[in-house]
Parts: sequence; structure tokens; C-alpha cells
Amino acid sequence: MNINLENSTTTQFGKEELAALMLQRYIGRDDRVGQAIEPISVRVTGSDEILKRLQKHLSGELRLGLYNLLPDGTAKWAVVEFEEHGDAAVGNDHCFADALKYQHKLEELSIPSIIERSKNLNGRCYHLHIRFDEPIPAKLVLEGLRAVGREVFGTFRTKSSRKGTVV
Repeated sequence: MNINLENSTTTQFGKEELAALMLQRYIGRDDRVGQAIEPISVRVTGSDEILKRLQKHLSGELRLGLYNLLPDGTAKWAVVEFEEHGDAAVGNDHCFADALKYQHKLEELSIPSIIERSKNLNGRCYHLHIRFDEPIPAKLVLEGLRAVGREVFGTFRTKSSRKGTVV
């Protein structure tokens, strides 16, 4: 499923409802969040504070990141990023095509995912979100998603590149 958060979700859900849904589905740690301003990692006092920050994120006031790694070394969700920044991103949108190829392979494996276009100014950055029914050891998640990437692309870099980064 592909969702353009700018156009569709705010018509289906209000920002408060969408923030609550995101909190329910994508919460990992409830003691810290990441953000695109200093300090990068911020201590929070639970889900009410995270919910307020998610609402600011959805309204464009704050770029926010949630931590998926739980204290026991497991994860309930993961993100694979397909991004090119700067001048390299001019021209064809290879990142979206790569994200779709990866998503197609996940579908073959009966693993549902959602592609979201990042708010990066060049418009060529995508996040593929994957949720699990139960927490899975993070090492297994990382190894599995990298293996999918290698099968799809032949090679799969672990540093940020157009071909994907597992987060």
C-alpha cells in the first residue's frame, strides 16, 4: 500500500487521530524521541508527550523520529529508507522505483508494508514501513531485511544510499 501523507491521510483522519494511530502502531521506546534540531535525542515522560510531539510533526512544526529498538533488543517495526540527497537526486526518481521493487519482494513473502514519501525538499526520498505482529530480535530484523535487499538488488548497502538503508 502506498500512502501520500500530505494528500490522503489528513482527509481520512484528523491530525490528532493520525498521531494517536501512529503512537499505537509505531511506538518503540517511550522514554526518548529523535528530532532534527538540537538536542537530537530528547528524553520524554511517556506517551502523552510523544503524542504532542507527533501532532507537531504532522503539522510540520517538528521533524520527529521514533526509536524502534526496545530495551530487550527487539523491535515491533522497521523502516527501510530509499534516499538520494543533493544534486544526485536530480532527474528520474529511481528511489521510488527501488522502494517499489523492494515492496514487491516483501509482498511475495507475505510481508505487508507501506511506502511514505519523506518531507525531504528534493522529493526523492521514501520510507518503507514494516510492522510485526510480535516483537522480533532486532538483529534478526536487520539480517532479514538486508537479505531481501540483496535478493532484489544483488547488493544492499547498509549506509545511506539510493538502494536502501534499514533503520
